Amino acid sequence: MAGTGVGKIGASEQTGAFAYALLIGYSATVLIVAGLMFSSFILGPLSIFFGSPEAVGVGRMVGPLPIFFFGIQLFVLPPSIPLVDAFLGLWIVLLIFYVLGVLSPTSIFRVMGRIDVRGGKALLENTLLVVIASFSALIVSLEGIEFVQTSVGIPTGDPAIGDPFLKITLLSYAAIAEELGFRVGIIGVIALSLLVSFRAGPRSLMVLWHPNKYLRRFLNDIQYRYASKVTWIMVIISAILFGGGHVLYGSGWEIGKVSLATLSGLVLGWIYVRSGLVGAVLLHWSFNYFIASYRNFADAFASDFIFQFMYTIILLSGVFTLVLVLGAAFRVKRIKPLQF
Repeated sequence: MAGTGVGKIGASEQTGAFAYALLIGYSATVLIVAGLMFSSFILGPLSIFFGSPEAVGVGRMVGPLPIFFFGIQLFVLPPSIPLVDAFLGLWIVLLIFYVLGVLSPTSIFRVMGRIDVRGGKALLENTLLVVIASFSALIVSLEGIEFVQTSVGIPTGDPAIGDPFLKITLLSYAAIAEELGFRVGIIGVIALSLLVSFRAGPRSLMVLWHPNKYLRRFLNDIQYRYASKVTWIMVIISAILFGGGHVLYGSGWEIGKVSLATLSGLVLGWIYVRSGLVGAVLLHWSFNYFIASYRNFADAFASDFIFQFMYTIILLSGVFTLVLVLGAAFRVKRIKPLQF
């Protein structure tokens, strides 16, 4: 009996050591992705202004730019603006969002120092780290879904924008405009209406910035449970509208994009509810500007290595994320089966 006990302890220690090594490896890939994201703010302008200076052009305009509300494209604003001004303005706004993601709600540097004590849960305490985990896992999942769809003849399509400067500008704009229209304009507005109905006061507007945080703050337990259910219904509705909108507005996507965008919309909605507008914009930005900046840099300077390195790290992080999430779900199911 004693020998059996020692064997069990040894196996447990080996499992713990493996899990810890996996967590450390995962943390390293997440930090590398965070660094790659920061580098994209340098590579994006570099690839345009130095790699393809002819693409800038004096007097080039962009517009009209769509505005969305409740998933519907309502109007455009403004008719046209200088392309350089649009790109630089969006670049500054998105850099601010990135900094907010690094620092909130707990600084990424402080979080990484807690991993020894808090384990994987520490990574959930920073908005950017949650975004990176969601983004990388989504990339792996979407690649798999698209492969299956293409294999059975369901096309995904692609926006026909050959101009790299115009494309990265429009992608940057979409990361903000579509989150305001599909997340704030649907989930946030309904959350706000719930707070107003419960007479939470003028501070209810703060729920547009971070739904779950302010629903918890302003509502009692019964009200919060009701509001939470309604909010998650709106997450599903916003995801469906987001998926259909990619085909409806004739942006070059085909029917296969609906499933991919709907799944992305579910995660974007979850991030918006959980981590606020900063998280949702950063996740959308990751798919748009972040990837495009590396692609543009590789094309402008005829070097595909940096793009392939970036994408490989993202895929590795995504696999790590899915393994950890599935492992955690399996453990919870084994330990607490009655909760399901």
